[in-house]
Amino acid sequence: MSCIHSNIILIGMAGAGKSTVGRLLADRTGRPYIDTDDLISAAGNGTLQDILDRDGLASFQALEERVLLNLSCLNHVIATGGSVIYSRKGMAHLKKIGWIVFLDVDLDELEKRVRNQHSRGLINPSGIGFDALYRERLPLYNTYCDLRIRATDLSPEEICEIIVDRLERQADKSPE
Repeated sequence: MSCIHSNIILIGMAGAGKSTVGRLLADRTGRPYIDTDDLISAAGNGTLQDILDRDGLASFQALEERVLLNLSCLNHVIATGGSVIYSRKGMAHLKKIGWIVFLDVDLDELEKRVRNQHSRGLINPSGIGFDALYRERLPLYNTYCDLRIRATDLSPEEICEIIVDRLERQADKSPE
């Protein structure tokens, strides 16, 4: 599937800027924007943290996977929650419907950005510290992504430029 004709799906840790970049990218490319965290909140009748507290980790992850598997859209920008990479089925589905971009932000910067780790609905199946969670997830993000952007020192606008540039280069290579 050519990325120009598919969804652009943003993955990465909490604090990587997926929602901010996603909204800007949607505006820039004229695509509708979806945030899977919003879909999970709506389906679970509460904030991510409420759902985690009320229903537990396993139920939250099952809900997240259902939300991912029910995504059936084309030419959207989709920002995902940082834990999306824990669902093999969900990631396989996302790979089928889109082009996956990993916003890779250094741990030091993420720790500065994410001050509310215990109230933002951060999925931490191993119950480890944020730094260990980062190291646990990094190989999974790298495994699933089609494009990795070292985003630590880039503005959301610069990240969008990189993605749009790559889309345009892909479009030039794709037979119509």
